[in-house]
Formats: sequence, C-alpha cells, structure tokens
Amino acid sequence: MEVTLAQDIDQGPYYSPAVDVSGYDQVSIILQTTADGTMDVDVSPDGVSGWTDYGGMDLRANEKAVYQLPMGTNKSLRYTVNTTGSITTSYVFMGGYVNG
Repeated sequence: MEVTLAQDIDQGPYYSPAVDVSGYDQVSIILQTTADGTMDVDVSPDGVSGWTDYGGMDLRANEKAVYQLPMGTNKSLRYTVNTTGSITTSYVFMGGYVNG
C-alpha cells in the first residue's frame, strides 16, 4: 500500500500527518526535495501518544531518498522535512522495503 503525503510543498519545515501503518511490519518513506535538507521520523504505538524519535537522514537536492524502518510494536509514524527548497515527492510505502 502506498500513501502520497505531499508534493510541491514550498520551503519546510513540513510536518506529515500521523500515518497508521497497523498490520505492516516494514515501511519505506520516499522523499525528494529541490534543495538539501533533513528528515526526522517519530513512531508511536497508538498514533496518539508515546511518540519517540526514530532517527532520520540527510536529503540531497534533486535525489530520491528512501528511509526504511521496521515498525515492531509501533502502529503509526510521522516525519518532518526541513529544506529551503520544495518537496517534490513524498510517499509512505507499507508492506515491505523499496529502493525508490
């Protein structure tokens, strides 16, 4: 299953909504921005409380980036993108890992 979250969003930070990934143990976040930036991920067991930092990655201008994470007991995720450019691609792919 794939969820499109944001495209052509001008200058960050961009805060994704909480995404319910219940039933999926592997998730990939796919992003592309027009300028360098960073992406940070939080996970939660219920999507309401208990949000914890899961890590993140650097984003390179005009390069597709894929962040893969096992969900374990977590049922929701959200992420923040910080960039001076625009977000041109933003997907959450559930049900396995993808390479972009």
